[in-house]
Amino acid sequence: MGKKHYGEPEQIARIKKEIEDTERMLSSSDEGRVGDVGYFEHAAKHLDVDEVRKSLAMKKRMLSNMTPAKLTGPKANQAYQMAKKLKEQIIANIPRERFVSYPREKDPSSKVTEFEQVVKRQVEWMQSGGDKKIQMYNQLMKRIDPHHGYEDFNRYVKERA
Repeated sequence: MGKKHYGEPEQIARIKKEIEDTERMLSSSDEGRVGDVGYFEHAAKHLDVDEVRKSLAMKKRMLSNMTPAKLTGPKANQAYQMAKKLKEQIIANIPRERFVSYPREKDPSSKVTEFEQVVKRQVEWMQSGGDKKIQMYNQLMKRIDPHHGYEDFNRYVKERA
């Protein structure tokens, strides 16, 4: 079984709002539902209530799947220590440079050599599982604090032309 993908905080908030709007629409009185109901942008009398309820149940399942279960107690402490070690490893081993364009024929040979060295460091980073470490770090931090955004480790990388 693969790892669970957790949604972005903005995505989770949007789904929660859709659920609230749908529940409010379904719970309002018949007089209130006669006109435009806003979220569905058409009159409620044309709605298939069973379909709306199915859609609501699907969104609730989606929300529960996308929302990471918050870790507490000793498990949270262990996860935090592991995330801290991962972050240290990532920062220590991430390639510091990235070329944004290939060297041209008229470039000096030193630039070609630098380019080859940078590519070699990037390949070593990929083969050592660097991207997987970043993904694991972000997943751990999401489990510790569901509102934690994804860390962008590209700020440690300098782009060169």
